[in-house]
Amino acid sequence: MRTGIFIFTKQNRKEYLKTTLYFLFKNYNHVYNHDVYILTTDYTNSDREEILLGIRDDCQKLIKF
Repeated sequence: MRTGIFIFTKQNRKEYLKTTLYFLFKNYNHVYNHDVYILTTDYTNSDREEILLGIRDDCQKLIKF
């Protein structure tokens, strides 16, 4: 069964998203390795790179924008 975690966010909530992803991977997703889909329309490429840099290297492949 394929599962995923979906997060809808806006650009002004970027710091909350980074905190959410940190604790998601620290406490849950490092075991289950679900894909995380971030649904947004207003993140630039630099915002996406900044978010990915805050996540461990082995978990970055699970993030999809």
